[in-house]
Amino acid sequence: MVKILNEKGDTLGSGFIIREDGYLITCHHVIYLLPSLRVNYQGKEYASQWCQEYSNPEVDIAILKIKIENAKPVKIVNFQAGLNCVTVYGFPREKEKNFPEGFDVNADKITVSAPLNLLSTYPNNKIEYKNPWNKLPDKSSNFLTHRINAKVDRGKLNGA
Repeated sequence: MVKILNEKGDTLGSGFIIREDGYLITCHHVIYLLPSLRVNYQGKEYASQWCQEYSNPEVDIAILKIKIENAKPVKIVNFQAGLNCVTVYGFPREKEKNFPEGFDVNADKITVSAPLNLLSTYPNNKIEYKNPWNKLPDKSSNFLTHRINAKVDRGKLNGA
């Protein structure tokens, strides 16, 4: 698990390591207003780079890279292979003091839900910086959502 930090060092959102060489995934709506990209992984702060070629703001995906070796990636499964349960990872703000490393919540019974207008998930449309990641998705961007039977608090990121 990683914490996405703002310029004051506060946790804005969460993400998780997907490769041992420091690639991680988070939601684009977590980073789009930030002047710089910093994460906390295992108690240490890292400057991170936005990997534009792998990120897709139109589906709310941001891939970041930190300089690290032997990071511990989460297990990624192929949804098309018949996934019927999911693990939700994150740092819910109200529980971060008690669980600073985050925690997992297992859920089952995934069902397809309504398409979501992506722009509606972005809390602020006023962008102050001019970094490549400081952009909004297109107004017409939608993606298919899925419903799971576990409570997902603000600050959690769904595992794939």
